[in-house]
Amino acid sequence: MSFNDCKISESQIQTTGVQSQPDTLTGSAADNKMVFDTLPTLVIQKLNSLIDQMQQQAAAGQIGVTPFDGMTAQTLQDALEQIQADIGGNYSGADGAGKVGYTPSEGVDEDTVQAAIEAVQANLTAYIAKIKAATGAAEVGNAPIAGMTATNVQQALEELRENIDNIVSGIIPGGSITSDMLQDGAVTADKLGSDVTGEEIPTSASDPTSISSQLSNAAWNSYGFLQNVDIIEWAKSQTKGGSFLAFPNCTSLPENDLFFAGTLFVNAKGDTWSISAICVTTGITYTNASSSAGSVWTGWQPLATATPPQEFDLPLAEGMSVGYPCTYYKNQFNEVKIVGAAKGNLSDGVLLATLPEGFRPSGACDRPVLFTISGSSFGGTLHVSTNGEIRCFTLLRNVTDVYFEMSFLAAG
Repeated sequence: MSFNDCKISESQIQTTGVQSQPDTLTGSAADNKMVFDTLPTLVIQKLNSLIDQMQQQAAAGQIGVTPFDGMTAQTLQDALEQIQADIGGNYSGADGAGKVGYTPSEGVDEDTVQAAIEAVQANLTAYIAKIKAATGAAEVGNAPIAGMTATNVQQALEELRENIDNIVSGIIPGGSITSDMLQDGAVTADKLGSDVTGEEIPTSASDPTSISSQLSNAAWNSYGFLQNVDIIEWAKSQTKGGSFLAFPNCTSLPENDLFFAGTLFVNAKGDTWSISAICVTTGITYTNASSSAGSVWTGWQPLATATPPQEFDLPLAEGMSVGYPCTYYKNQFNEVKIVGAAKGNLSDGVLLATLPEGFRPSGACDRPVLFTISGSSFGGTLHVSTNGEIRCFTLLRNVTDVYFEMSFLAAG
């Protein structure tokens, strides 16, 4: 069926219209009503049929179009197929980019995508060649550096060279050694040796002591093994720093009767001391210090050396949600800590979460926690099994929230 079949002919109008009936209707009321509905009914049938036809896949082949520039199709279907063919033929080939327009930009004045790509490639090749050349360092900029004014790498290198020459001037004649200076004898091995020796250079303008002498006075000692001594009194008697090993029976150590490796620091005046000592058996490092000629010592304090443990999100059971962040971690002492708040149907014995291996206790444990019902708080426990399950235990009903902070030693 075509669209033409949906037309209403003149003869159909004459036979279904009211004008085809006698002036005086003699039929029943229903018959008389039908006389007036016959033509509208026909219009409805034809219109519905037309709509059905237009919804068919082949309908576009019956809809005409007016030809225009570059388009010769007579129907909408043919026009769409011609447009598709034109697009595929013009832009899908290897030369498609040459047919797509491009808005000129800085350094790229071309008007097609193909030409723009070729221009960018040429610019990049030229810049790479410039950077690889002997003068390339002058083409590379650098961020500002404290104490320097250079704006590119070449200037920065030259300025660094100049600064180095200025630093060594006075020690090396002219500020830097050149091949001409070596040839002329301005710089010799003897000259360098005599100018730079520690016996000739004073410690400072106000202290004529030579560097060699000062280094000798401050030489680091190795005290070796200490036994049966009071470590604090022994330290106060020293005038130089050094390392030592303290065996059992030494006193004034942070942990008596243990083997310690220590380091003693003494200031130049010999009236301030500080000691660092690591217990070989436990691996814990302690520090102790004194000033005021050794009359007051701070006392041994353990030194924290571990990095903060990694913290993980607690894997809550199905049906549970986070009230406050629920996390867990294990520190360097194999202690597991769990904190947070969770929501859900927290009936007696319900599973709250499951800990992974490595974070489970060696033996089942119970920890006190806080449950809430409609804003009121009540006590209860969380039971942690060796398989990692954390379950709630409470005699209350309708519990909705639990707040917890607990710790235990992990297995292994």
